[in-house]
Amino acid sequence: MMTMTTTMTMTTTRRRTTTMTMTMMMMMTLMMMITTMTTITVLLVIVTIKLLLLLMTMLLLMMRWRRRSRTRTRATTTTTMMMMAMMMTMMMAMMMTMMMIDDDDDDDDDDDDDDDDDDDDVDDDNDENDDVDENNDTVSSKLTH
Repeated sequence: MMTMTTTMTMTTTRRRTTTMTMTMMMMMTLMMMITTMTTITVLLVIVTIKLLLLLMTMLLLMMRWRRRSRTRTRATTTTTMMMMAMMMTMMMAMMMTMMMIDDDDDDDDDDDDDDDDDDDDVDDDNDENDDVDENNDTVSSKLTH
């Protein structure tokens, strides 16, 4: 993943500082996501990030092709495109984590409710256990006296 991000950003920027900051930001977001997600969702997020990087390269190439006729500084457009792409990836990562956390919580709550119902049924059926408890109470009271 690290090499993927570096190669993608190297093709777009041709500057070391932007490439390194972009790669570090991507790795930070990935580490934050890995701590809160399962492996399947991490793979999904990695695929979406790669797609966003491809889209970003296409946009930058189109802007460069158009800009040959105009006189505008290259650094400002590149940095703004990088910032927009990073904001998009951060938003996607946050949305994915929030969706996955909500889904996991809902599933756990449903399972807990089912287990509670089963426990209640078992307690209602076994009346003999209550008698045994009463007998144990009398035995313990005799021992103390």
